Amino acid sequence: MTDLAQRDETYVDWDLQHTNEMIHAAVGNDVPIKYFRAPGGNFTADLVAKAQSMGMAPIYWDVDPQDWNHKNDASDAAHIARVIAEVKQQVRQGSIILSHDNVQPDTIVAYQTLVPFLKRYFTLVALPT
Repeated sequence: MTDLAQRDETYVDWDLQHTNEMIHAAVGNDVPIKYFRAPGGNFTADLVAKAQSMGMAPIYWDVDPQDWNHKNDASDAAHIARVIAEVKQQVRQGSIILSHDNVQPDTIVAYQTLVPFLKRYFTLVALPT
């Protein structure tokens, strides 16, 4: 859903809270959630204000390999190769790479190649918590 900012306030509240609950279920309740990425990059002042009221700062990306776009006529291997090539072509020092793992096992496979590449050419730094 890339239209979150267009939804009513009650839904936005539910969505942000539910997302945080799912993150905590995956990583533990003691891990702070400090950042918010608007679906589709569709930030609005109201959406940013709501996320900030929950303690999250907005964050954007500058590399989008479109891993979510697994073309129907592309094999898994072709999709993986495309994601790898896109990241390698677009990444720069300081980049933030947009990636999806929900129903995208090929993205995880692509990162088996990408993480060693990124470590070789860049210093990977976690965002401040």
